[in-house]
Amino acid sequence: MSLADAQRITAAPFMTGYSAGCMVTCEQFPERPGLAFRWTASVIGNEVVMDLAAQGVGAALKCISWPRSIELGNAATDLTVIPRMQGMLLPGNWPQAISAEDLVNSRAFYLPWWGQIHDGRGVQTILETTSDAGGRYVHPAGGPTSVEPVWFASLGQFGHLRTIRYVFDDAATYVTMAKRFRRFVREFADVRRNIKRRLGLLAPLTVLAAHALKQVSVLTQQAQSSAKPILRSFAHPPLPQQKRYVRLMQTSRRAVPAGRQAKRRRTLRSSKSTYINNAKSEKTVSITPTNASTRTIEQLQSA
Repeated sequence: MSLADAQRITAAPFMTGYSAGCMVTCEQFPERPGLAFRWTASVIGNEVVMDLAAQGVGAALKCISWPRSIELGNAATDLTVIPRMQGMLLPGNWPQAISAEDLVNSRAFYLPWWGQIHDGRGVQTILETTSDAGGRYVHPAGGPTSVEPVWFASLGQFGHLRTIRYVFDDAATYVTMAKRFRRFVREFADVRRNIKRRLGLLAPLTVLAAHALKQVSVLTQQAQSSAKPILRSFAHPPLPQQKRYVRLMQTSRRAVPAGRQAKRRRTLRSSKSTYINNAKSEKTVSITPTNASTRTIEQLQSA
């Protein structure tokens, strides 16, 4: 199935602050009515960035070969740069047949890029989204060589955006292509580093906010636990002496340690028992006049 088989193809231009391009929609395929592809092409200087998004893709679709392959002639100056293992510079008239199809970061494609050079002018292909991305190159005996990107399905779906970049250079060599890919990796690494740095700056604030919320919750629980007895005691308007008693009891419980409180209770119990025992042992002494004292008083009165 080809994108040209779509019964409805629409295109719309767009302009951004740094690029100009168009968006193309391909839908209403006879074999797959619910299938639709939307791809964009943005021109940025001497580079073209293309994005592909698929909708309604089922498990029957295994891969997408997009865009079409770039094919050079079979002259000795038509060179193809392929990162096969340690790297391969393949002339267009090479007598031996070479072909492979695989994912990137594999034996066939150690790196997610390749290049093609014709009389010193070249184009480099960089796969920016490397997840489930690969390529296919075919070189029959004596040439010519063709290379095309292949986007494989992720568990039967094409869920994420697929991005590819073409870099055009009038003085291209395999060295300039390797340097351009190194710059792309550094730019991508800088973006990730900036994201991590900004997230790192936000991390301490997040920790402080979580710590502050935890402290507030702890203080709230303490305040609620300390306020419950007072609220229960003061359910009705208390008398002044009740307020003073409750306040003294609270301060005494907070200030006096547990051992001292126990000692104080023992002292109170011992003093109370001593008072009771003394009260029991005391005898009531009554003074009653005797006969002798009565006669003495009478004698004194007569005298």
